[in-house]
Amino acid sequence: MALPDNTDPNKLGDQILQQQIDKMTQRGELNFTSWAQSSRPASGWNMEAFQGLMQTQTPSTPAFQGASTPMGWLKLAKDDIGGAEGNETYAYHGSLSPERKAGKFRVTDGDNVNGHEVSVGFGFNLTQPGGRQLYEAAVGNDGPAYEDVLNGRKPISQANAVALQEYMILQKNAILDRQLGGTPIRDHQRAALVSMLYQGVNPKAVVEAIKRGEPDAQIADLIRRSGPAGFASRRNHEASRFMGAAAEKYFDNSTNRIPGRTAESVAMAETNPRDRH
Repeated sequence: MALPDNTDPNKLGDQILQQQIDKMTQRGELNFTSWAQSSRPASGWNMEAFQGLMQTQTPSTPAFQGASTPMGWLKLAKDDIGGAEGNETYAYHGSLSPERKAGKFRVTDGDNVNGHEVSVGFGFNLTQPGGRQLYEAAVGNDGPAYEDVLNGRKPISQANAVALQEYMILQKNAILDRQLGGTPIRDHQRAALVSMLYQGVNPKAVVEAIKRGEPDAQIADLIRRSGPAGFASRRNHEASRFMGAAAEKYFDNSTNRIPGRTAESVAMAETNPRDRH
């Protein structure tokens, strides 16, 4: 005879262990590249399985401020950033670099890689301040050496690209939490602002508007006016993500403007057909 779930010791133990795994995941203590829920044994958690998970799922990131924020936003941010950045296994010149403006995309050995952006994977900036340390912290011993990637000598793997993307997303989320100072926002709003930070766009003005309690539509207008010209389609997507379920009402399908709003409030740069950072 089967016991009710609330009295079956095995099922209660499974629930307790799952709660512990969820908390550790949210604190950044488990490997985000192998989501804990997907590792759940078919028969439920027991102490042996739990200990096995702890031994294999080493952290992909150190403890970081804001890690206890619910992770519902993480997939949204990954999808948005992946769609905007694309994924390149070899290093490439950033969109504002002299080489890229001259028409050269991929880095080859001997190129000038000093003083301007060189990226790899999902737009991971190898030449950002501390880029080497960030790369090595995210990839560890599971990828090629930083210098080989930076100079275009070796590609990274798909697993490396995911690890770099997740590491940077969580780092940018920590920055966002410091800016918010405890002000609560919804998951879809967090994903939008993390996407801006990932590209190097400071959302400080947007965050201050959130703190002042301005209407979401006005904040979405600020998002669309943020960052360098040439990335209007990315800003539009982030504004749409920020609006969530209200995005359809915010955007007019024919003009991308709300009836009654002034042209100034929705000023947009020309759309770049390839919004790669």
